[in-house]
Order: sequence, then C-alpha cells, then structure tokens
Amino acid sequence: MKNQSLAIFAFCLCMVLPCTGVYSQETVKNSVAGVTSPCLFSSHTKDKVFLMDELGKIRWEYACRHPQDVWMLENGNILVAWYYAVQEIKPDFASGRGGEIVWEYKTNAPNEIPNCQPLPDGNVMIGIVGECRLIEVDRQGKIMHEVKLETTEKTPHSQFRFCRKTPEGTYLVPFTAEGAVREYDANGKVIREFPKASTPVGVVRLPDGNTLISADGKVTEYAPDDRIVWQLGANDVPGINIAALTGIQRLPNGNTIVCNWNTQPSGDKAGAHIFEVTHDKQVVWQVESDDFGQVAACQLLTPDFKPRPEPLWR
Repeated sequence: MKNQSLAIFAFCLCMVLPCTGVYSQETVKNSVAGVTSPCLFSSHTKDKVFLMDELGKIRWEYACRHPQDVWMLENGNILVAWYYAVQEIKPDFASGRGGEIVWEYKTNAPNEIPNCQPLPDGNVMIGIVGECRLIEVDRQGKIMHEVKLETTEKTPHSQFRFCRKTPEGTYLVPFTAEGAVREYDANGKVIREFPKASTPVGVVRLPDGNTLISADGKVTEYAPDDRIVWQLGANDVPGINIAALTGIQRLPNGNTIVCNWNTQPSGDKAGAHIFEVTHDKQVVWQVESDDFGQVAACQLLTPDFKPRPEPLWR
C-alpha cells in the first residue's frame, strides 16, 4: 500500500512539474519479453509519444508536453492529448521523429486536456479539466456537443483522466481524485455510479456490456449489476512491480493490455511499463526501459504501424 500511495502521489504531481528527461535512440536499452506487436504509447517524463516496433526498438517519436491519451487513426495519423491541446499529427516515419500538425484544438491554463477519443462520425471527444466538461469537436473546431461534469475536486489536473464515449452514446468518466467513476447520458445526467475505488484512470465499455476500470492498483471488470466478473491485482502478476495502472485495452481474444505508470524494478520484480495478460492472468509479454519514463496510454498496431483490423476496446 505504501508503494501504491507513492505512485498515486507521483501520478498527480507529474502533471504540474516540468519534465527534464532526454531521449536518445542510441541509448535505449529495453527489456523485452515476447512482444509480438508494434505499440504506440505516451510518456510523461520524456514529454514524448513513442512508436515501438515488435522487437522493442523505438521507430518514431513526437515531442509534446506531458502527453496522455494517444491513438493511431485509420488514415495513419496520430491523435494525442497533451497538457493544453489535442493534435492530429501526420508522422514523419522517414526521419523517425516529428511530423505535420494537420488539426488541433487548444485550451488555456489553468485548464488541461487529459484525454481525447476519435469518434465514428469523424469528430473528436475531448475532456477538459478545470472547465470540467466533455466536448465533441468537428474538424473545423466547432463544438458539436457538450456534457458538463461535477466533481468534489477543484484542482484541475486531479479531476479526471481517460473519459470514453460508449457505443450506446453515454459517457464514462473516471474522477481520479474523488475516487469515483460515473456514467452520463447525452444530456449530462448521471445514470450509473460504479463502486468506489481510489485513483481511477482508465474506463472501457466492452461489447458484452461489462465495463473495465483501472483503479487502486487493479484492473476490474464489472457486470451491469456491478458484480466483479474479473480482476487483476499485484498478487496475480508476482513478477511485475505494480504501481499505478492507467491505460487499458481489451483484445478480442480476451487478453488485456495494461499500462503500469511510474513502475520501477524492485528486487526480482520487473518494472514493466506495458504488459499483456491472459484472462487466466498469465503474462504474455512485457516491456520495460529506463528510457520510456512513465507510460500513460498505449495502442497495439499492425506490423506496418496501422490500427489493428479487429475492434478497438480502449
């Protein structure tokens, strides 16, 4: 519990402290076990988005301040939420870094933007802390829909993290400091409140109606009646040092991808920043590196760095 509390404190603190880490492709030394898919991920302390191939080598990077949510789009562009902005980047894979900003939406301090989500209609759902609201924005920057939120936390960066719009048109919001996850209808009415758990970060609606939540050092799958039907905790993966679990992705085969924010090696436990685990809690692959920093979110890709063809639940 002490290590978990420190990780939670660091997760909130990192949002307001400047990052000084420097990345160099020549110095990356990864510990990779069984990785079978390229992966796009965000790193707080390195102030960058990275694209890693199936061998654990960084193939592309994009510098931005405290990136959190990140997505590979069908057109090959990358959507990232970082501090005061959401940007769509056309990556320059030839040079291995940077690219052209083809779209962006910005806010101003003390507001911050911890999450974004590409929607089927081409719009982007954006969560803005400080203003404490969700907006859907079209590609001309027009706000098409807004959901106002309420939380007991007044400090902007601690209000919420990876909000998601569900296929049913509702909105899932993990209120990080409050320790609450609520579901809202399109009019902003609370229609469900999940069991309390400290520091919720990720929340995903699954196709069977269950909901996957990362909170309190665990990943928990809730049935519609709030029964726990699956849960992953530190004791289930004894070879990994669990810190603050953040971004999550459920694969069609039932496996789960987990981002392990602020982890470090500890004794015989690996500081695995990202790992895949089966339904019966066997680790399929894991990756760790001092050069990755604190990983908030990730997405698995095809070998040619495109979104996987199967449904994306994250």
